[in-house]
Amino acid sequence: MEVLNRSIAVIVVLAIAACAVTAMLVSAGTVSPDSFGGGWIEARLDSIAGANGAAEATGLAIAVAVLSGMLLLLIFEVKPLHRIRHLPINTGTGPSSFTSGPEGMATITQDSVCDLAEGIGSGIYNVVKIKCNVVVENGDLLIECKAQATLGSNLPELCGTIRSEIKNVVEERTGLRVRDVSVETRYQRRGGKRLAVR
Repeated sequence: MEVLNRSIAVIVVLAIAACAVTAMLVSAGTVSPDSFGGGWIEARLDSIAGANGAAEATGLAIAVAVLSGMLLLLIFEVKPLHRIRHLPINTGTGPSSFTSGPEGMATITQDSVCDLAEGIGSGIYNVVKIKCNVVVENGDLLIECKAQATLGSNLPELCGTIRSEIKNVVEERTGLRVRDVSVETRYQRRGGKRLAVR
């Protein structure tokens, strides 16, 4: 379904880009409006060809903007901004016991592992907010987290809890090996107010 949607989007973008190029060529006088046949499109192209001065400049600027926008959309459709990385799911105890067979291989996205780690961290007492990043290195996961803690909580103890909980649950739920969980903590800011010490 994703391939079909992308194909349709690419066809629409190319059609709009072709119209913008046609409008630019007619506006510049390079191509005659008669060369595109009759009908409703010839009347539109005649009005573009008949424009002069500010109207011609405006039409040309709009055509260039539309063409630029369509080229950007085409680039984003062909090459997505964020590449989804799929990781094989380990279903057994050995390093080579991944789910695979004639139907294919079971995988999990790197973003899903990140969401899982953040969900685990946000459920820990005294953690106000947590943001995690997952890096894959030699088949192992390296999870980096930045957490905000409630004021007065024991940060070294909280870091240890976050590290062990995320490592254990991610390994248990995905079957992937977590080599390290690094945690950077700080207390939650209180709206820039300063505490007075007497």
